[in-house]
Amino acid sequence: MIAKKMSAKLCQKMPENMKQAGLTVALEEVFREENYFVLELQVQHVDTVAVERKQRESNTDMTQDDNDTSSSLAGALLDWSLRLIGQDNQRRLEGDFLPGKVQQKLDTQMLEIMEEKFEDMQLKADVQILKEKRQARYFYSKLKAIRAEVEVAKGKNAIHDLRKKMSGEHEDIIEPTQEW
Repeated sequence: MIAKKMSAKLCQKMPENMKQAGLTVALEEVFREENYFVLELQVQHVDTVAVERKQRESNTDMTQDDNDTSSSLAGALLDWSLRLIGQDNQRRLEGDFLPGKVQQKLDTQMLEIMEEKFEDMQLKADVQILKEKRQARYFYSKLKAIRAEVEVAKGKNAIHDLRKKMSGEHEDIIEPTQEW
């Protein structure tokens, strides 16, 4: 039941953490079976001021230089730009345009973030971030493999049993009694 607990924890914590970075996201479990689960993440809103502030904090932490002037200038420019475009355009920018752009960027960075998180928790996980057109093929092949592993573990895999019979590993080979 680790998948159930892990999925629930991720669905709770990731949106909270991303909100602190200025991103409003919807994260939900869309499938779970055995130790396999699938999450769907959608960026819904980007708070440009909060994102800029978080970036400034991150850059301040990473450098020892006194870069306050340039980062405060960037913040002032952003504030001025948002006032210039007006509230309606800002709402469209933060609610329609930027979420799609951030989603694209997250798709490339989320794999690294998730692998790092699982490594920190000392968990081994196969994390995949896939574009929509590749999701179904990956999902069904992975699900088939997981179900086969479960059947092998339970000793009920017909294909596995047939392979054993054909290779001579199994002694209970039933010979047909009638000719066809």
